[in-house]
Amino acid sequence: MQPGGLLAAGRGGPATVRRGRHPDLLWSLTLSLLLVAGWQAASSEDGARPEPDVILLAEGISTRLQQAAALLEEISKRDEVRQVFMEGDAKALAAEAEALGGEFDSPLKLRLLLPGKFEVDRESKPPLGYASVELLRKAEQSPEALPAELHNSGGEDAHIVLIRRVTNADQKLIGMLHLSLAPGTYLHLDLEDSFTGYAELVQDIAHKATTVYSAGNQDARMGDPRSADIAGSYWRLDYWPPRSEEHTSELQSHVRISYAVFCLK
Repeated sequence: MQPGGLLAAGRGGPATVRRGRHPDLLWSLTLSLLLVAGWQAASSEDGARPEPDVILLAEGISTRLQQAAALLEEISKRDEVRQVFMEGDAKALAAEAEALGGEFDSPLKLRLLLPGKFEVDRESKPPLGYASVELLRKAEQSPEALPAELHNSGGEDAHIVLIRRVTNADQKLIGMLHLSLAPGTYLHLDLEDSFTGYAELVQDIAHKATTVYSAGNQDARMGDPRSADIAGSYWRLDYWPPRSEEHTSELQSHVRISYAVFCLK
């Protein structure tokens, strides 16, 4: 075989050299493959960090939230808590709430409320707003634990709300636990400093979706996100990977198309 071609014998004639039919396309394909290989090698160098998994990020928020919810549930079953509700003394309820609130991580306020004995209170910190009163009324009617909600999102009075019922030995409702938590402790995302994607925490209640927290580079917010629900809440985490991932995928697609065309020629 001679360099640069294949030997082909014509009818009764000497062997001749047949050159490749598409040298330009072959060189283009080779260059594209080298570019992709080089990019992938650079991405795997020491110091490069993988992008976060959206499910793991969602689980991080859910774990912190569920720890607070589990503690509130446990408090609702304590005999001393039931006793103070059965006595019904307002000052005793307030004192017990103050003492119990310190058991939580980043509590803003724990309220011990008698069924039907609550109303909007805009002066307290955080306030007991209309959304909380509506949630309390709903909890009075439902034996199931209600999902966590974020109230007053974006303002200085923003707080996470968890509610649990307190019942006596006969399962009769005797009280309500209303817990307000600082959002920053529970809603933050465990992201590396090098994070270049974009993430949004969305609260979706009655088909009304509101972004309550975001992090990262908003330029990456293109196309459909990867999403994961936050257990025990009305929240969903939407995540968009960095643009570089999309660029690499497009480049690889062009290479595959070029290769397919080359094979068909």
